[in-house]
Amino acid sequence: MNLVIDIGNTLSKVGIFQFDKEVDSFVAETLNFEKIQQFVSQYAISHFIMASVRCNDYKLFSLLSSQYAGIYLDQNTPLPISLGHYSSSTIGVDRIALLVAANKIFPRQNCLIIGCGSCITYNYLTKNGVFAGGAISPGINMRLKAMHQLTGKLPLANWDGVSLPSEIANSTNDSLLSGAINGAIYEMDEVINRYNKTLKYELNIILSGGDAKFFEKELKNSIFAHANFVLYGLNEILQFNS
Repeated sequence: MNLVIDIGNTLSKVGIFQFDKEVDSFVAETLNFEKIQQFVSQYAISHFIMASVRCNDYKLFSLLSSQYAGIYLDQNTPLPISLGHYSSSTIGVDRIALLVAANKIFPRQNCLIIGCGSCITYNYLTKNGVFAGGAISPGINMRLKAMHQLTGKLPLANWDGVSLPSEIANSTNDSLLSGAINGAIYEMDEVINRYNKTLKYELNIILSGGDAKFFEKELKNSIFAHANFVLYGLNEILQFNS
């Protein structure tokens, strides 16, 4: 069984896989060796992979390596896809994992994978398994924090992750929520429309990340949403290297 660890900007996800099937997972704000060991105690782990978009936590990797055979995803890790003209050292490991997952689940199909986390990432994978580029914009909470921190008097509006604010808000707090959340919805819909118009062929639209289920309900376009898509991609990279 495989242990898969995704250390994100805000949260960390840990999953257990048996071949291609996710058996168990949990999400944590902070992650340490003891917490992981407690989680995996009932499973016969043989291999693990660890990826981080924050600072490189080689101490945690070293502790896990004393128990299992492991991979730390970096620019030297062999991948089952091509990054095209891009260098693996300049692309976030989360984006790489999304691309690999899409290539696994939708083989030989064109995909636009949208990561809905701290940032919103747009990642275009061709049917030949080549990363052709994309874009990055602020996620919901980043938009709300920026409006608060970069102005003198605007408050920090808190979003519950579920509610859709009115397009015509009647308070400052609701106006901030409306601009950040509805603005992100309009952005995603228009990006998808532009891709479909420009590419002129069938394109799978995939949403992943903590806010994926919310956007799945609100977007006009037909999409496939999977909150743990990064974990699936990391597991596929691990199997590719095993």
